[in-house]
Amino acid sequence: RQELADALLNGFDDGGYLLYRLHPERRVFIAGNTAVYPVACFESYLTTVTGPGLDLDALTAREGFETVIWSLASSATDRLFPTLAADPRWKLAFLDYGGVVFTRSPSTPALDLSARVAELGEQHVYEPALPT
Repeated sequence: RQELADALLNGFDDGGYLLYRLHPERRVFIAGNTAVYPVACFESYLTTVTGPGLDLDALTAREGFETVIWSLASSATDRLFPTLAADPRWKLAFLDYGGVVFTRSPSTPALDLSARVAELGEQHVYEPALPT
């Protein structure tokens, strides 16, 4: 709804849904169908996106990412989320119990994190996916 900037960095598990919802207007980084990617592409994703070799600056320079849509249930959340949050070039644009959206778009206002966390704390969710 906010017309966030192309291209997207997303996780493997969410790519199919994002592709379904956003294609052809947005480019999705990866989708859960391993048959469409060469093995080297998938290995690179596992190393440089979800693994210990995460280098957000290099990924952004190479792929042109302006928006990150990420599931909080991903095993890479504990590395990616703090990296994005600590970088002043990235703004948190959305947060709920399932995921986050960060953007580098200058026209998108940053989310008031304290207010959003308080808002989420008032909701009755039995098993939140938010990392501690």
